[in-house]
Amino acid sequence: MKRSLFLMILAACVMSSGTALADPPVTFSKTSVGVKRISFGDNEGSFYLDVGAKIKVNRQLPQGSMLKCKAMCEVKDEKTVDESVILGADLDSVEPGFSKKVSATLFYMEGLEARPKMCEISFQTSQFLKDSVTILGTFCWTKGKVTEGTCPGNPFLAPPKIPYTVPN
Repeated sequence: MKRSLFLMILAACVMSSGTALADPPVTFSKTSVGVKRISFGDNEGSFYLDVGAKIKVNRQLPQGSMLKCKAMCEVKDEKTVDESVILGADLDSVEPGFSKKVSATLFYMEGLEARPKMCEISFQTSQFLKDSVTILGTFCWTKGKVTEGTCPGNPFLAPPKIPYTVPN
């Protein structure tokens, strides 16, 4: 019940924002997730993610937009999260109709103690010194395959805190 209420509120916020879901600012292709071993240092033998995507700009992004990649992974029976700013993405300077390849390395600093069971990857954009974040795309990696959208059953969706305040 609480999850349903949260999803309805979230959908209402998205719909009232004026952004048409059928007209995303970017589209993704060739999204990939590689699980690799750290080969040196304190975390040698641990795992990290190498995430890549080709992003096509459909409409101009606001000047000063920063691209971030966030991963939420289930490792053994624990959930862990990491995010990274994708330096040099500069999607705000890419003209509509053009594409750019981007990549991000996640969990390299602390390492994952085991190969993840599943990960939910999102690409987000925000503007310098602004609180709002726009999710450009979400993908689920499981069993070596990447699919568009959240992971089945939304295992990484946090229950809403009541009362829920919609930011301005």
